Amino acid sequence: MTNIKAILIGLLLFLIGSGLLVGDFYMIKSTYGFLKSSEKTEGVVTKLISNRSSDGKIMYNPEISFSDVSGKVIIFQSSLSSTIPDYAVGEKVSVLYDKTNPQKAKINTFLQLWFGPMIMTVLGAVFFLIGLFTLLDKNRKTRLEII
Repeated sequence: MTNIKAILIGLLLFLIGSGLLVGDFYMIKSTYGFLKSSEKTEGVVTKLISNRSSDGKIMYNPEISFSDVSGKVIIFQSSLSSTIPDYAVGEKVSVLYDKTNPQKAKINTFLQLWFGPMIMTVLGAVFFLIGLFTLLDKNRKTRLEII
């Protein structure tokens, strides 16, 4: 019975990891698509928006203002937050935005662009490998019991 439980757990972890890696593939594809079709400009941090995380810590998200190619002023809030503000009000930052929808904008830094895919890659790989090794280990033990 323990072998069956271990195989089921291994299979579940393997499937979760596979799902995360498939999702990661689409996140990476989406980020590449965004980079390929985006316009680069300079923006200014207009304010720091504070909010509480689930564990009660105060987190800060910068609000950025920039002008698109047509001169229209666009304001967006960064999706990444931190306990210590990464930017100061008035600080200039490089911005990438979607030419067809300027509201889809990101600060042009490695973490702002790749944090989500990095987390998905790590979690997916961990679940996938633990599940795979669990399945392979249980299969090896099962084969040895048969012999």
